[in-house]
Amino acid sequence: MKQWLAGIALGCVASVGVGENWPGWRGPTGNGISLEKNVPTEWSAEKGVAWRVKLPGWGASTPVIWDQHIFLTSPKDGKVFGLAFDTSGKQLWSHQLGTSNKEVRGGEGNMACISPVTDGKHVWLMDASGVIVCFDFAGKEVWRKDLQKEYGKYQIAFNLVSTPVLHGNNLYFHCLHDGESYVLALNKMNGEKSWYTARSSKAIAECKHGYTSPIIYTDTKNQSVLISHGSDDTIAYDLEKGTELWRCGGLQTDPYHKTLRFVATPVAVPGMIVVPSAKNEGFQAIDPTDARGLISGSKHIRWKVAKGTPDVSAPLVVDGLVYITREKNGMVAAYDARTGEKKYQSRIHTGLYRASPVYADGHVYHTCRDGVVTVIKTGSKLTVVSENTLNGEPMTASPAISNGVLYLRTHKALYAVGSRK
Repeated sequence: MKQWLAGIALGCVASVGVGENWPGWRGPTGNGISLEKNVPTEWSAEKGVAWRVKLPGWGASTPVIWDQHIFLTSPKDGKVFGLAFDTSGKQLWSHQLGTSNKEVRGGEGNMACISPVTDGKHVWLMDASGVIVCFDFAGKEVWRKDLQKEYGKYQIAFNLVSTPVLHGNNLYFHCLHDGESYVLALNKMNGEKSWYTARSSKAIAECKHGYTSPIIYTDTKNQSVLISHGSDDTIAYDLEKGTELWRCGGLQTDPYHKTLRFVATPVAVPGMIVVPSAKNEGFQAIDPTDARGLISGSKHIRWKVAKGTPDVSAPLVVDGLVYITREKNGMVAAYDARTGEKKYQSRIHTGLYRASPVYADGHVYHTCRDGVVTVIKTGSKLTVVSENTLNGEPMTASPAISNGVLYLRTHKALYAVGSRK
């Protein structure tokens, strides 16, 4: 219980007011939280924008930032490219990744939906064809892999859009599809396989397909494991060996829902992992302390909510609350992180939500596909601070925050909002 309470307390962040990097899709701590102060909460195309850079094509990959460098992926001439900019908006380099760009779901997605990741010296960029490339910051290619050629063709209804996660010396990735699903660790410096583990599952039909991304869970003792969510189960793996440590189900329906494919990625703070499902079904909070084997229905399930899961956006845990952004109609909800009790549910804006919420300095940023970003205050009552848009440009990428600047990637351009510290 002490570790559980400590983890929830860590969800109560204390902004320190210093600049920080945004090295991956979900930020410096991997859970959508920025520790910076004085991040912009109001802007428009005419107010607060430091610069705007037109992009060659639209995509959902979130920009990552390290010091003066910004990286993202974008379609161009029917292919996908990795792009680098400096923090003044000047393009530094552009290099091709895969050889094609395919749109899916009537333009809802394409092959530039996987976010980069960086360690401050190198950046790893990947497209939905499975081509992953390591570059140094000067744009020199260090290594290149085609994961479909090495580990089998993707057999999935839509593009495989899992964003790799970096931890220590390895880059971790998972593939959940009709073929042999797997979890993979690659040496970040040379791309060589550190380990490969076939990911077993009893999922059938479309439920085999996973559109989530792996995450790292770190407990209060600074012990970390890899979390792979999808195909009906949430599974923890040893980071060094790839062995399965524990497994949790409990999100499938009765009777079996053959199209309950998971898209929303879990979120983790020490002592708790919030695990979504799909299609307005349930979600649950797992306390993985000392977990081993099958933990479904055990003491490790702290609470469950029967309905109201996010379908696409990852949850957010901050200030003792779990924030949920529903896919449709702008419904957001807040739940007590200890008990799962609903504090509120309300519509903030009418539209589709594809991006995941981020937090900074007492505010949560919710991004709608139509380009409207609604900023709310944290707390057990909904307080809307502002509603912002950039010329009505659509947006499916999650925001990024670094050194006082809010970076927003629309379908047309990359924007920097605010001033660098």
